Amino acid sequence: MLSKKGFKKVIYSEWIAKQQKKASVKPKIKRTRIKKPKATPISKLKKQLWEVIKLYIRERDNSICFTSGAKVEGSNRHVGHLIPSSVGGVLLRYHPRNLHIQSYVENIHHSGNGAVYYRNALVKYGQEKMDRMFELKNHSAQADRYFFTSMIDLYKQGNETEIIKFIESYI
Repeated sequence: MLSKKGFKKVIYSEWIAKQQKKASVKPKIKRTRIKKPKATPISKLKKQLWEVIKLYIRERDNSICFTSGAKVEGSNRHVGHLIPSSVGGVLLRYHPRNLHIQSYVENIHHSGNGAVYYRNALVKYGQEKMDRMFELKNHSAQADRYFFTSMIDLYKQGNETEIIKFIESYI
């Protein structure tokens, strides 16, 4: 440090003073944007709703196939639709009267066995309630976060009449 070729002689006391001056300067505060919590994607809400519905329907139907009357368990136990979800839209896809336990064979190989399914549903619910459910087939609704979160909460509560009232409020 004592060379005459461009280096400046540094005195220890000056160096200490410079370091103390650097330390006394307030450090710049790094400002970060407060991030809003991201809303749960609708696709995730759909999956959550379907998981809640499966548990509810299994408990409600005691794991007995709605079309054949057989006890079903494990991967043989499906939740089947009377009116397919591709035709019925969001209102019937999650409607409790349109959902029942079915065996794999009835739901997949026999395409839900619609004739027997309809007859059993007619006996269980009556003509008026079945007509009301089929009326929903002609209505469409845009499902949003509110719809899915409300349905998840209603199915967790387990009150089927409240679920049906909520679905029919979309008409």
